[in-house]
Amino acid sequence: MAPGSKASCSSVSIGSSAPKSSNEDSSTQWLRQIGEQGRRTRESLGLTQQQLSDLAGVSQGAISRFETGRGVATPTLVVLKIHLALARLFHSVDPALLTRDARRIAAFDSQLASLTEDIQSRDLPLTCDASVETLVRIYRSVPERRRPKLMALARAIAVAVTAGTREDRG
Repeated sequence: MAPGSKASCSSVSIGSSAPKSSNEDSSTQWLRQIGEQGRRTRESLGLTQQQLSDLAGVSQGAISRFETGRGVATPTLVVLKIHLALARLFHSVDPALLTRDARRIAAFDSQLASLTEDIQSRDLPLTCDASVETLVRIYRSVPERRRPKLMALARAIAVAVTAGTREDRG
């Protein structure tokens, strides 16, 4: 990407902050139904929200918002992580105990899991800007105890660069 050009980045959130419409109402209802199904699946597997959040790598609050349908703006990645954690556990259930629909869902989950099996094992981009991603990688590579020094240096550089830009204009 050329310096100064804007990245084209699509939203990864479910829902939007747009004014309510009949479509939004139906999508909100759909999300609530998915969250309710997730809750029933979690409970049938005998898990607490905290246990599922640990398995999925998300917060317990994210699980709660997902299950109650309050998380209309829940990032797709969070929903996918919850789904994958439930799917892995769901496959440990004897298929003979499942309904026909549940077996079809399990088969679909297997296909989805094979497509996304490495999603939690690699770093997913946080932004659409490659420069910001590079900064994040640098930050992650620094030992935690040294990160405050890195941030102090970054702030000082930003101040110097900003001051230089002001001098160039003036």
